Amino acid sequence: MAKRAPQHELSWSVSRHGCWETCRRAYYYTYYLSWLGWIPGAPAERRQAWLLKKMGRMETESGRIVHAALERWCKGSWRAQPEPEAAMLRWAHEQLRVAYRESRDGAWRARPGRRCRLAEHHYGEPQIDEASGAAAAYGRRFVQRLQRCVHHFFSLPELADVRALPVYRPPTQHGEHVSRSLFACRGSSGARVLSCEELTGFEEAGCTVHVVLDLAFRDASGTVHVLDWKTGERRASHRLQAAVYALFARQRWRVEASALSVRMVYLERGEVVVHRFSERELERARSELRASIEAMRALHFDAGEHTGCPDDFPPLELGPDTVPTCARCNFRELCGRSALGSASERPPQQRGEAAALAAGGERSRVDADPRRD
Repeated sequence: MAKRAPQHELSWSVSRHGCWETCRRAYYYTYYLSWLGWIPGAPAERRQAWLLKKMGRMETESGRIVHAALERWCKGSWRAQPEPEAAMLRWAHEQLRVAYRESRDGAWRARPGRRCRLAEHHYGEPQIDEASGAAAAYGRRFVQRLQRCVHHFFSLPELADVRALPVYRPPTQHGEHVSRSLFACRGSSGARVLSCEELTGFEEAGCTVHVVLDLAFRDASGTVHVLDWKTGERRASHRLQAAVYALFARQRWRVEASALSVRMVYLERGEVVVHRFSERELERARSELRASIEAMRALHFDAGEHTGCPDDFPPLELGPDTVPTCARCNFRELCGRSALGSASERPPQQRGEAAALAAGGERSRVDADPRRD
């Protein structure tokens, strides 16, 4: 019996809101045109958009690896080793090597939804050129980023309570819809781990708000601490993200705003920013969240039925302030802006690879998993 296609419904997340605010055309490609592109036999335009959507960059890949390393730490990896920092760094460095090779050598084609494909390779960006030595210098930047992030996790005094947390053991019961806090781990200090890299969410204005908490725990005093690992720079939008996390935590663990703390941990810089909110501030954030949902809803359509009208989602107008954004966009070939990323230096046989694959030029295994969208 054939599987039913997943329902295409409007949802909200911090990343979706960021895409909406940055470029409506990229938003359309990401959340509408690419829908069902993972299914074998998908129309070429959907398949191409999905392949482009699945690409990453070295900075996002290094960030993903840092998150994975810290999740493994929370769940027990490396703690018994005499040099846990060195062990974590070795693992992270190897993961970055594997990801780079998957992209460079084409291993991603076998499972494009699961393996790494870098936009730098796809668009032939000059910083990834190995013959000139540029790729080695570029790669060192991200190896150094890994080193700084791992070092700061182990050395920042603001994370001493995190490093002392007990090992988190997720629930293993099947079919039970029970709060994970019932299964959370309690340490000798009385701290209790509530969540670690859990995809969850809440309902707001008739829309599911997706939330992934990197780490959450309750200390002995009853305060709930939510932590978000950042490997990039501080942004003004991070305060809204922190407020959304606080809204979720207030509802999930039934705590007052005064007993909530959200830490944005900028690991590369070694900086921790603590956000606390009053009840009034959280209600203002909820109003902002609702406004974002309603704006998206006004243009929402069922992408499982048709691909909609791209003109309803205009691209950025090119100018000095927008060229850097377009030059880093995965979808720039769909907008006719590939040259902004130095695609002219790319070998001719590699140009338009996503389009060729989408048209069936190469068969690859696709995981028909809506969670990969």
